[in-house]
Amino acid sequence: MQEMEEAVAQLRNMELTDTDFRGQQEQLQSLREVIAEHKPLVTKLHRVSCKLSELSPDGAHVFQLRFEAAEKQYCSLREAVRQAAAILEDTVPRYSQLSERMDLMRDNLERVRERLQNCSAVSGEPSRIREQLRENSLVQAELEKLGMALQNINKQGTELSSSAPSGGSQAQVLQQQAEQLLGEWRSLCSQGEERDLWLSGLLTLAERFWHGLSDLALTLSDTQQTVLDCEEPGNDPDSIRTRLDAMLALREDIDNQQTDLDTLGTIGVELMSLCGDMEKPHVTKSLDELYSLWNGLNKLWNERYNRLEEQLKATLRYQDTTQRLRDWLLSAELRISEQFLVGGDLEVVKRQLCDLKEFKRELYQHRLELETLGHMNGGKVPKDSASECPVGDLRERWDSLEEEAVNRQHQLEDALLGLGQFQNQLEELLNWLSHTTEQLQGPRAPCIDLQACEIELAKHKVLRNDVLSHARTVESVNEAGSGILLSSTGDGAETLQARLRELNQRWEFVQGKTERRQLELENDLSRVQDVTLEITELLQWLEQVETHLSLSRPIWGHLDSAREALAEHLDLCKDMESKQPTYNSVRDRLQHLLASCTLPRGSSAEHQLRILEQKWESAHCRVQERKERLSDGLAMITEFYNTMQELSAWLAQKECRATTAPPPSVVLETVTNQIKEHKVSASSTWRLPTIDMGQEGISLAVGYMCTDTCMA
Repeated sequence: MQEMEEAVAQLRNMELTDTDFRGQQEQLQSLREVIAEHKPLVTKLHRVSCKLSELSPDGAHVFQLRFEAAEKQYCSLREAVRQAAAILEDTVPRYSQLSERMDLMRDNLERVRERLQNCSAVSGEPSRIREQLRENSLVQAELEKLGMALQNINKQGTELSSSAPSGGSQAQVLQQQAEQLLGEWRSLCSQGEERDLWLSGLLTLAERFWHGLSDLALTLSDTQQTVLDCEEPGNDPDSIRTRLDAMLALREDIDNQQTDLDTLGTIGVELMSLCGDMEKPHVTKSLDELYSLWNGLNKLWNERYNRLEEQLKATLRYQDTTQRLRDWLLSAELRISEQFLVGGDLEVVKRQLCDLKEFKRELYQHRLELETLGHMNGGKVPKDSASECPVGDLRERWDSLEEEAVNRQHQLEDALLGLGQFQNQLEELLNWLSHTTEQLQGPRAPCIDLQACEIELAKHKVLRNDVLSHARTVESVNEAGSGILLSSTGDGAETLQARLRELNQRWEFVQGKTERRQLELENDLSRVQDVTLEITELLQWLEQVETHLSLSRPIWGHLDSAREALAEHLDLCKDMESKQPTYNSVRDRLQHLLASCTLPRGSSAEHQLRILEQKWESAHCRVQERKERLSDGLAMITEFYNTMQELSAWLAQKECRATTAPPPSVVLETVTNQIKEHKVSASSTWRLPTIDMGQEGISLAVGYMCTDTCMA
């Protein structure tokens, strides 16, 4: 009995573990068998004590007490074994169930921890951040469900610990495991809340950046279109000043947009510091293109503003020159009508003829200014000019004045001949022919500038008019000389005849040289006009191409739209290829003209060539770059749609499996296997298709937002 009590006490003090359940059950079974084996002995002792009481009531009292003590001890041992067996039978399934639930909870928490730690790289695109927020909210919802399950586990652990025998250390272990799981759950909840707050702040920053980027890009495009749509002002100063004031107002808007752009750049830098490394190039590229768009707008504004300032200066110069020439022409008309009347005295006629030559010199000099005036302000005549006489009227009045001056010259020359001044007229005419011959035989550099050619032709026209005006003079001198030869003989007649022959030879030479120079200048002007016209047409076409590239925006959302955009741009590429021979021809001809003459550096022709080359190279690079972008964009859209179709098929397959899957089993082993199979399926495939598609979607969104709004 003493050994049995020690065994029962040892059983009561034994800790419950999943590995000792079998041994404890075997020990209880052994104790039951021992108690059953000792039951006949107790019965036998009872009979013996009863017999002794009958034989000797007084002497059997001691034996009766000992029997009652043994019987009481036996019943106590049997009850203790029964209670231990009952506790063990109740504890074993509860402990096993709790242990399995704790293991399952530990696996679930580990899976949630992996999802939080192995999240995809943070994107800088709002839609992707919203998707990550939704994923994080799903994790938080799962943690909330796990928290409720953990509370039940903790409650069961407390109940099991309170019902465990002697409150051994194993109960404390169970309680510690439950508290450890609860601590891990709280840590994961804290991580989920922190990530939710961080993603919410990042979403606010990303929306502020991308919405600001889109709005600023649209504003810059509208401002650029406003600058491009500005109508050319009239040639009067008031309209030009009005346009300059409007451009200054636009300048304030552009400066404000630069401030917004700098602020957006700061936000972009902050966004890049929070994004993953894969997303930083998208933000950087978007900012670079937006800065490029602003730089293009700033350049366009400066060009338009400088052009307006130059136009205003040219208009003012035009008006001043026109008014000055009109005033001089009015005084010259009064002078020609009042002076240079043929006098009757020789000295008076000579003085009048000398004054008339000086007048004609001034007239020819101002005629050059008049011809130059026609090329001022782009050859345009102001519609509302302060001058009352347009250039056409001035030319008509000038031609009349020149004709009147020539008539007066002929009258004075005839008067001199009538007064016997033949020799003076002959010598003066020969001197004029010598001077004119020197002018015509002087070196003439090839002219390749349109305005310079027109001015040279105008100068020669003045000289040609002077030559034509002397035809009457030569004829009069020849007639007077022929009359003298008829009445003269001897050496004087031969000398006069030689002088007249020299006069006619020089006159024929001057006439021929003048006409040849006229043809040369006209040919030079025609050649330069052809080259200038081709250059102007090329520059206008290149400007149209640049405007088209600056304003066009590719449609990234639909496959057919992307194909149409690429096809339209390929047509532009073909047009540029067809313009390539024309560009090469104009460039080579202009280079040949520059090489054939010795013009100073920075001449108008060289400037035109440099502008043409720069604009052609710029347009060609932008056309090729846009072609590559559209091709890449079409490839991305095609890949996106293919991936979307694959994802749709994958989702349909998963939905089919989910609808045909068997319901959760009530058998612990079966439902545990179902959970493991679901975990394997989820961990192997739940993110792979969406990651690739998400990255492609981000690339398309960034391309749509910033690709060609900044191609200026």
